[in-house]
Formats: sequence, structure tokens, C-alpha cells
Amino acid sequence: MRHLKYFLFIILTALTFGACDNSVSDPTFADDEIPYIRMDWVGNLIYNLGDTIRFNAQVSPVDETTCRWLINGEQVAEGTQFEYIIKSADPFVLRLEAERNGIVNFRTANVSIIKPFVPKTYEHVVMGAASTAINVAQIKWDKITHLMIEGLIVGDESGTFAMPDAAALANLKSLVSNAHNNGVYVLIDVTGNISFPMGNGSYNDTFFNDVLIDKDKRAALISQLKSFVTTYGLDGINIYINNLNNDAGTLKDHNGLVDFFKELGETFPAEREAPYDHFFITASVPQAWNNYEFYFLGNCDRLDWVNLMLFGGTDLSPVPHAPDWQVSDNLGRFANAAGIPASKMLVGIGGFGVNYAIPAGVSPTWGTIDQYLSYPTYLDIVKNNPDAPSKSQIGNLFYVGVSGAENSVASKSTFVKNADGLGMFMWLLDYDASSPNSLLDAIDHQMNP
Repeated sequence: MRHLKYFLFIILTALTFGACDNSVSDPTFADDEIPYIRMDWVGNLIYNLGDTIRFNAQVSPVDETTCRWLINGEQVAEGTQFEYIIKSADPFVLRLEAERNGIVNFRTANVSIIKPFVPKTYEHVVMGAASTAINVAQIKWDKITHLMIEGLIVGDESGTFAMPDAAALANLKSLVSNAHNNGVYVLIDVTGNISFPMGNGSYNDTFFNDVLIDKDKRAALISQLKSFVTTYGLDGINIYINNLNNDAGTLKDHNGLVDFFKELGETFPAEREAPYDHFFITASVPQAWNNYEFYFLGNCDRLDWVNLMLFGGTDLSPVPHAPDWQVSDNLGRFANAAGIPASKMLVGIGGFGVNYAIPAGVSPTWGTIDQYLSYPTYLDIVKNNPDAPSKSQIGNLFYVGVSGAENSVASKSTFVKNADGLGMFMWLLDYDASSPNSLLDAIDHQMNP
């Protein structure tokens, strides 16, 4: 027992003296090793005019590493500490470089500066829908009046949406600040489980519909939305009930859905304080044989407009997925049967194609057709076919082009203008090609020349 006590005393003494040494030695590096950078850093930073950016970088090895700070590629400071007063509203790229023996480690961030909001004036609404992963630099702010971000997913019966991850939320903040700096309103899309690029829901997945017709669950959802909208400075909410593809072929409880929109409108009044002035509530309608199930939207007085997602249609043999006749048909039906005027409708352009690869001699069924279909983005279609913008079909690949005689932005815009429609939107900006082949450019040219 005496030996055990002595042994424990030796261990405790060693631990005590070890704990007293708080110094941490700089790691040993080979000559060709990259230096370390240790600091909190995110890819998108947001500041106000007059703010001071402050960073204190930790690098290793300290004595052998040179640090420099660059703005838009030009060095503005040197050393591990950085302070910079923001005197201009122009966004910029901040870069930290740590160099040792000619080897450079770095961090970069897109810095956005918040300016007073001045909403755009426009003849027609041109809305871009985008994922939370889109790079701010991809968005042509001069081409859109509204931005809709995908999205908040109500994926189970709990009545709450799943929070996007930290990177998506940081990007959302950057998107909102950049949009507001350019006079663009930002809406958040709320939907059920969703498949991209088409935007379809999962078959027989009716969770979102079930939540919206349950009084207690929809109250919890609206409360969660209120908090989210306030936190991220959003200007509107779009509701997309994307579970029409179910065995029953119907939406449940139309009156309950009307009640949801009424309660949503009570929580988010249309009038807001200047300079934002208005809070938008919109709804999306899929292209489907049974989308008459959405006629109940005509009883939702608070709706600012309806997004007609007229793309993504398939059949057992190759057909256009976004034919022009769907535009005239939906504008007419929703005006006459639902009482929603064309002046409260946006017509959507899908930034993807549907390619049929059905082997010779095969007759697909609705249970097998999916294995023969693929959905290339418009960006990829243009990369592989330089003349694609002037067409809407290449073999058994169907898509919406820029300027073709049919099934193009140009042809669809004619229906919208002739019906005095509110405008058009693109789904998704992530899929668009660059100018002069851009679908968004074409939409803007037609709607707000």
C-alpha cells in the first residue's frame, strides 16, 4: 500500500509540473511544407459602410512565414493583424496569403457592403430562382427584379422545415445583402422533399400537404418561418406544394390549404416599413394534367402572384417537356376556372432538358420510363451544342432555347405579353449559360426591353 501511494504521488507530481508549462512550441516544418493558417474564416462577409474589418491570423511556423492582405488582388497590408475601414459600397474580394519558401497558403472571402435599399422600377417581373449554393457572382442583378431561393424543406410530419447547413445560411446572407444593394427583392421557397433539376416531389410523399392542413402544425411552421424571415431579412415567401404526383392524384383539403394561406398572410402583412414597403406571398403550380387541384389558390386573397412551373413534362415516347401550348392553356384555365388574372401569373422557363434514350424495340411503361430519361442542364446543353440557343430540340433531347420559332423564351414571352401577364421567371439560375446564350438575358430582353 505504501508503494502504491508513492507511485501515485510521483504521477500527480509529474502531471502538476506538466500542467504548469503553458507554452506551445511552434511545429517543425520541412522546407517544402505549406505554412499553416489558423483562424475563423467564412467565404462570404457582410459589412456596413464605415465598419472596420479586423482579423488576427495565426500562422505556423511564425518566424519563417510572411503574411500579406490583398483587396481585389492589390496588397493593402502586411503581417498577421489586419484592420481596414470600409469607405466604399463596392463589393470586393479579400485575400490573406501566408508565404514560406515560395510556398503560399491562402484564404479568400467575398465582401459585401450593405447600401440603402432602393427597389427597382420595371414593366414586368423577372424573377430568378436559385439554389442556396449559387455563387453570388453568377447572378446578373441587372436582369432580375426578384430572387427566389430554394429552399426550406418540410420533409416529414413534424411540421417544421429542416434548417440549411451553415455554408448555405452564410451564402443566403450574402445573397440577400447583394440583392438589396441592387434593388432586388428576395423570397424564400418553402416546399416538400424535392428533386432537381425538375423540381418534382417524391411520389406519394404528402408530408407538406399534411402539415399545411393541420391547424397546430401549420401554426408551428408559420412561427418558424417568421423567425427565419426576420433573421435573414427576407422580403417574401413562396409556397410550393409539390406532392401532386400521388396515387389519388389530388391535394388534400383545399379549404384547409386556403386557411393556411390566410394565416400566413395574417402573420406577414403586405405593408412593410419603408424602404421595403411590401412583403410578398406567392405560390408555385406544377405542370401536370391535374394541376386544376391548385384552383383553390383563387380563394387566397393575400397571394401576390402564382408561379406557373411549365416545364418537366414527360411521356412514354419523346415529346417536348415544355411545349408552348401549356402556356396558353394554363394562363387561360387559371384565369377562367380559378379567377386568377394573368396579371398575377409568372410563366416559368426551366433551365434543363429532358433526353429520351429508349432502345430500339423497347416500349416503356410508366413504371420503367424513368430509366431511359436524363436531365442535362441548359449550361451543359450549350457546352455540347453551340447552336442550341436557336433551337429547342436536338435529336430526342428537348429543352427551351432562346430564339427558336417554338418552345423558346421568345415564343413563350409572346403568350405572356398578349395576355398581359405579370412576367416570367427562370428555374434555376444555377443552370444558365453565359451571355449571349443566357436564358435569363433572353427573358429580361423580352419582358423589360
